[in-house]
Amino acid sequence: MENPVVKNDGKMPAQSSIKVVSPSAVGFKISDLSDEQLYKKCVECGVNSKIWVRKFVAMLPEVEKRCLYKKKGFVSIYDFAKKLAGMSDFTVDRILRLVKRIEDKPILLRQFESGKQSWSKIETVAYIATKETDGALAEKVSVLPQHALAAYVSQKRAEGVLAVDGKSENVNGVSQELCGFEKIFGSDNSV
Repeated sequence: MENPVVKNDGKMPAQSSIKVVSPSAVGFKISDLSDEQLYKKCVECGVNSKIWVRKFVAMLPEVEKRCLYKKKGFVSIYDFAKKLAGMSDFTVDRILRLVKRIEDKPILLRQFESGKQSWSKIETVAYIATKETDGALAEKVSVLPQHALAAYVSQKRAEGVLAVDGKSENVNGVSQELCGFEKIFGSDNSV
């Protein structure tokens, strides 16, 4: 069963062409749901929302590259993102900067484009990512939660650690001992 929230009749971006489908039109009446059913629907919508936002975010750089927003009658990429996905200008800027930062890091870029990881997690590691550390950082993005990634990146920046021939050394060439964070989450010595 088709379950769209918005249907496009091909006349975007005119607001009158966007048809919002009521919940009863998609097969259920909200007030008739039990607490458990309502909760399950909320969880389902929340998960699907995250997936669709990630997919939209992944397409945004290509929309800008092709100037598709102009071809479809939008004033700017910001107008496009705001009207179609409710994104702020600030968020659009962050996403476009992120893609420029990781365009030479194929594994992180693939994670971004697939939407399997949130763009904000990828953004967190993008500041310390190099071509050499691309794979190791992509793995960290896959397994660590956002706050742990932020702590990891902060620690690496404070240490000035660089990956040199697979061995972890600081900028002065001194080998690094495992610190508290790496004792907890492990270290592959590649970042």
